[in-house]
Amino acid sequence: MTLPVDKSEGAAASADKPRVERVCFDGQDAWVKRPEGARSSIFTSLHRVLDRIFPKAMQSTNAVGGMEALHGEAARLRLFATKGLPVPTVLDETDAHLVLSDCGIQLRGHMRAISDVAERERLMEQALDVLVKIHQSGLAHGRPFLKDMTLSETGEISVLDLEEDPVQRMPLEDAQARDIYLFLLSCAEFKDDPKAGLKRLLDSYLADAPKDVAQRLIALCKSLRVWRWIMRGTGATMLADDVRGAYWAARVLEGVSKSDVAD
Repeated sequence: MTLPVDKSEGAAASADKPRVERVCFDGQDAWVKRPEGARSSIFTSLHRVLDRIFPKAMQSTNAVGGMEALHGEAARLRLFATKGLPVPTVLDETDAHLVLSDCGIQLRGHMRAISDVAERERLMEQALDVLVKIHQSGLAHGRPFLKDMTLSETGEISVLDLEEDPVQRMPLEDAQARDIYLFLLSCAEFKDDPKAGLKRLLDSYLADAPKDVAQRLIALCKSLRVWRWIMRGTGATMLADDVRGAYWAARVLEGVSKSDVAD
């Protein structure tokens, strides 16, 4: 399929088209992203209430929706690219869509499809290395789940979906601490022993993490303790992978101590 690039196409004109669609653009595989509707005032108000309950690093970072969110994503993709970070190239940006280069298959889907435990471990370590480089570049992802990363035919892992910029809602160090929590959460389903497996990933991160981020992890793990108790007490860990992952990631973060972040 070839994407017709109509610079006059309005946002409303894409309402009946898929939000994300694989296309051929200028002879290469690509993805077109069209805007979601803007967040409703009810949705926004609900998040304001919840943000008073959750710790700062876990407050919502939902994008505003509409083309404003996609323009913001395009700007962040270009910023990440200037830092040498693996992201899709913005091939086209209009008031109706973005067109991004194809970076391969979804990482989580690939990991679910293979049974090689050692290969899964290698891919998680590789994905963690990408996240460390993002943090060392003075940036935060915002939603570094394995499902928001891709694996190319040459074995490169890229990050996607930068619509949400957590630094607009919290200090950089809190946003980066939130990143590692969410990353561990998404890795839990691939660990036979989540506590030990996630601890190894966390130790690897701490070895190279910016000092201020590691210190913020201590505060984050304390604030998450009550939520872990709630998840354990209600049996929520027997539910979806994301809930189980949230429990184990929180439990592993509780093991972070001041000695882990000492000079």
